[in-house]
Amino acid sequence: MIRLAKLLLFICAGSATSVLAQTASGDFQITSMEMALDRFETLCIGPMPDPQAFADAMNVSGLQWTKLNRSSEEVWAIGNAWQSTIGQISYHYRREDRPIILRNPACHFEFVVAPDYDHSVATPVVQRALDLGEPCSRNRQRNQTRWEKMDPRGFVIRVFLSSETDTLDRRGARLSVSRMIPQTPEVEDGMRNIERCQ
Repeated sequence: MIRLAKLLLFICAGSATSVLAQTASGDFQITSMEMALDRFETLCIGPMPDPQAFADAMNVSGLQWTKLNRSSEEVWAIGNAWQSTIGQISYHYRREDRPIILRNPACHFEFVVAPDYDHSVATPVVQRALDLGEPCSRNRQRNQTRWEKMDPRGFVIRVFLSSETDTLDRRGARLSVSRMIPQTPEVEDGMRNIERCQ
């Protein structure tokens, strides 16, 4: 098992680039939404926002993780990623002394879904399981739904469910969570109609 405890993750908290549609169909097992949510809560939401807690959760997950090879530029842009039979985990972290960081850290879990998977059916399942309330936005063209909520630990998290079901050989979904970083009033005003839930 890869030990992650000493791994330095200086990564911007942008959106993960999906690899599911580009990978041979035999690499990942089909994962139910219930199992995916369990893994997502354990590996991504629970450790938030501590990179060391994320490393600890990965190390005790009982899964064999293989780190993907990425250049330093790719790591800076889209983060480090690990794969196992259940799918792929990507983790983004950026030092908070950098200017205007909107989300930090961010964690993404990509997994293969069954042939009868439906984004519109999965959305309320995610909403109920994570106690997210009504979505902030829906993008039906991209099969993407977004929520924001105040975490009991005192910070706002953003959650995405994204689905990729337009190819016959690969049907996948991605659950993403990031911590929203408080901004100055000026930055908040500029983001209000672009990023934030109203």
